Amino acid sequence: MKRYLLLFAALYMVTAGHAQKKNFSYKFYGQVRGDLFYNSRANAEIVDGLFHLYPKDKNLDADGNDLNATANGSFYLLYSRLGVDVTGPNIGKAVTTAKLEADFRGSGSNWAVLRIRHAYVNLDWGKSAVLVGQTWHPLFGDVSPQMLNLSTGAPFQPFNRSPQIRYRYTSGKGLQLTGAVLWQLQYLSAGPNGKSEEYIKNSCIPEIYVSADYKVDGLIAGVGMEVLSLKPRQQTTVDDRVYKVNERVTSLSFEAHAKYMTQDWVIAGKTLLASNLTQACMLGGYAVTSVDPHTGEQEYTP
Repeated sequence: MKRYLLLFAALYMVTAGHAQKKNFSYKFYGQVRGDLFYNSRANAEIVDGLFHLYPKDKNLDADGNDLNATANGSFYLLYSRLGVDVTGPNIGKAVTTAKLEADFRGSGSNWAVLRIRHAYVNLDWGKSAVLVGQTWHPLFGDVSPQMLNLSTGAPFQPFNRSPQIRYRYTSGKGLQLTGAVLWQLQYLSAGPNGKSEEYIKNSCIPEIYVSADYKVDGLIAGVGMEVLSLKPRQQTTVDDRVYKVNERVTSLSFEAHAKYMTQDWVIAGKTLLASNLTQACMLGGYAVTSVDPHTGEQEYTP
């Protein structure tokens, strides 16, 4: 099996070859964070309530009592984190920086386990910059709700850090153009086998994102578009017979945002629209696949 790791190998060799040069610096940072919370009713949530999404609707029992009208609360330190920012040395005319940051959120239902948040290298030529590694998904962007809760406006605000290769061009007049290809690692699409990386892995097509922003004097305004194409399965069983299938679920997401900030106040707005295009081709049987237009998660109905 061939592994196409030439880009990462080249970056490693170039960085290692210049490691002894001057203009190399690093800075550690971090936080010890404790989240004490209390909810007056049951909520849609992850990390056992630490990452709150929204209150659950009424769910009446046989006597008409609301099963979701139950209080809960706890105290966690899972989002304590430690990171390091590295600057230099230059590679040609490019200023190099790198970031490595981790917390103890773990993955899935495995909490209190070390987890990578950010891990990337950035090459900056002034107007152009290339980032390789894991950081915030471009749909998260520069405009997001300011709140104490860790959800930062999810599920309405996209909340995702993804492995990516990103190119960014910034002009001297406030225009910023971004193009990126992304993969999935910690934040996964859902399908016939639950949440899994295999859907984008079998697709062989990374997620694609493009955007344009205007930034000047405290004003940020821009638009972006994202394309995600997945293969939810590769075979199906009909009447105890197994068939190979070739299916693809493709979703399109569009977002627009604006924010104006001064020393005394901030006003911001953001909107997101998602739609899906489903393509299916199979040898025998019948399949239905869909994508949630709000969360972008893919679902399958056999």
